[in-house]
Amino acid sequence: MKKSLLFLLLIIVMMNSPIWSVQKYSAFEAVSRIEKAYRENQLTLDQKCLYWIYALRQSPDLPARFRISKPEELECGTPLILAVKSNWNKLSVETRDEINRLLQRPDKAFTYQTTHFVIHYDTASTASYPVYHPWEDTNPADGVPDYVNRVAEYMERSWDVEVDSMGYYPPPFDGTEGGDSLYDIYIDMPYGSTWYGNPSFQYPDRPYACDSWILIGNDMRITRYPNDPLPFCKATCCHEFFHACEFVFIGQIGYYQEDYTSWLHESCSNWIEETVYDELNDVYYYLNSYLPVSYQSLYHEDSRHMYASWIWNQYLSENYGKDIIYSIWLKYMDTFACAAIDSVLRPYGTSMNDQFREFAVWNWFTDGRDDGDHYSEGANFFTQDTVVYIATHSTYPANRTISTGAPESYAANYVLFKTSSADTGAYKLTFSGDVQYVYGVDLILHKTTGYSYQKMALNENQSGELIISDFKSYDKVVMVVTHLFNYPERYGPAGYSYNLSKYLTYIRGDANSDRVIDVGDVVYLVNYLYKSGSAPNPLWTGDVTCEGTVDVGDVVFLINYLFKSGLPPSC
Repeated sequence: MKKSLLFLLLIIVMMNSPIWSVQKYSAFEAVSRIEKAYRENQLTLDQKCLYWIYALRQSPDLPARFRISKPEELECGTPLILAVKSNWNKLSVETRDEINRLLQRPDKAFTYQTTHFVIHYDTASTASYPVYHPWEDTNPADGVPDYVNRVAEYMERSWDVEVDSMGYYPPPFDGTEGGDSLYDIYIDMPYGSTWYGNPSFQYPDRPYACDSWILIGNDMRITRYPNDPLPFCKATCCHEFFHACEFVFIGQIGYYQEDYTSWLHESCSNWIEETVYDELNDVYYYLNSYLPVSYQSLYHEDSRHMYASWIWNQYLSENYGKDIIYSIWLKYMDTFACAAIDSVLRPYGTSMNDQFREFAVWNWFTDGRDDGDHYSEGANFFTQDTVVYIATHSTYPANRTISTGAPESYAANYVLFKTSSADTGAYKLTFSGDVQYVYGVDLILHKTTGYSYQKMALNENQSGELIISDFKSYDKVVMVVTHLFNYPERYGPAGYSYNLSKYLTYIRGDANSDRVIDVGDVVYLVNYLYKSGSAPNPLWTGDVTCEGTVDVGDVVFLINYLFKSGLPPSC
């Protein structure tokens, strides 16, 4: 009896454990190792693509050296499917057949229908990926596991916001695939993913549309939600459904391969999470893969950076409204991603380059630096998710050449110049970039009472300068260097150099160097000539008669100029 109770207790503990065995399999770590092996010519393209799908499906056919066991946050499997499909025409017939076999819809014992969806699921412990807590049936008590009810609820909410409210086309019908014409959701593998279907001609103005179906994880407890699968399930449902809406625009990705990229798919699908479930804020957890590594290209496609780039879409939507993302996808059907964004921005009298420069400035105003004038929720971003300075200076002149860590295409660096009361007068900042790149250089001039903003004009050699008047009046000056779009070198760092030093300008007659000519300069010259005071520096500022010396004649000249309408110093 005691042994039976102990065994039952062990089963309960295992079922409620925050980290369960299947979550320790790291598909994205496996994919990373497969990619590395391919780049080192250890794998063919066919092997790489096939192993990627094996990794996603957790197939026993995946070679042992790629089966990685480590705790990880679950991500979206859609980029893997898209990456494989983008290489489809290069793969052998045998490889395509095997991948098609692996991409077949899973068989499930039960279905649950809603207005727009049919949810396929299993409950038996012997089935592949039975739903989380299949015995829970209280909300509502309808003979369907509560986890299935929640998936249905989250998917209908996604349809309501993304289709009915925001105007995205519903995903094309798939005929009787899955058993009927409703959109199919399969509760299965631990990763959420949207699976590429067949070309669709349902929408004549969407020539590259395709149908699709979605997998939602059967148990979506992750490190940040160790005891509750619902928060991440909620985020995943609206994320994956937006992928299905994206496939209406550009599902057949093979037609425009020279600029195929997953980042626009993933950044938009993460952005929609903040739109459908604004109170969830799960997307905040990705920002530590973007803001602290601001030098990485917007195109950067590791397993988290492209999700973290949702903040770019948030910037656009806060400035131009949420519909701008829809407009970008319309343009993306005809051109590459950044050109589509640029084209949409032109009617507003701006450009992708101009907006990315301002976006980089906005990214500085997060967490404790939020001032209420930038991101609407910027003050709530996590403390560790702030931009990192590539260099910090507190003594001047200050100069540096930046090569390692310089920004990739559509990325940014931040340089901090600290000030003190000793830094009087004006300072000049000079910048010199590489002529093969296009840069943006902007200054955040920050005071405790607010900030101002200066743009540096660069010449065709990518060089320029700015004068910072009254440097010490700012508590800090931040230089934001952006590398703007450069398609052939999108991951190549754009190095540069800069110098900040005191801007020395002198006025003849300004003997005390306070930048004005007044009675103080008369007193300064009298003290110098008759009371062993300091000499004007440089000496010629006191030589108002232009005779090559400083004497009583200069004092008399200044008095006549200031008080008797005499001539000003003019030589």
